[in-house]
Amino acid sequence: MEELSMNYSFLFEMLAGYFAVLIIILLIGIVIWGLGAYGLYCLAKNNGEQEKAPIAFIPAVNQALIGIFVGDMKIFGFELKGMHIAVLLVVLPLLTLVQGIGWIAWILCLILNFYVYRRFYRMFGVVDPIPLTIFSVIFAVVLPIYLFLHRDARFQPVVEEN
Repeated sequence: MEELSMNYSFLFEMLAGYFAVLIIILLIGIVIWGLGAYGLYCLAKNNGEQEKAPIAFIPAVNQALIGIFVGDMKIFGFELKGMHIAVLLVVLPLLTLVQGIGWIAWILCLILNFYVYRRFYRMFGVVDPIPLTIFSVIFAVVLPIYLFLHRDARFQPVVEEN
């Protein structure tokens, strides 16, 4: 009987350890999201989007603010308006959850994020934004930290390169 209770205590300790790790990861995620939201909020205030700045604190929807910032773009010959990009940045990640079209939406999301982030970083004056863009698309932590570190920046006009 003692061996059986020892097995349950080991199981309880494992579950408690997993729960502690999960809480730590969740807290780190909330802090990183908060830094990115605050950075995006400050950028909106500094770059003439004061009325849209509170959007920065709404999870997932705050990506629309980046779409508003980048404005009109040409991607693979298609002319996309800034508001269309903003909507796509919010809707495509949600479509990845739909069974059957999830993979297509995921690939489209990666492509869109690559083009949008590349232009977004060019607006900060980054001469060669490709490495930073790739890191931002692969590692979700890069963009929020970059936004926080450059929250006082003023955007520079970007000439369309396509």
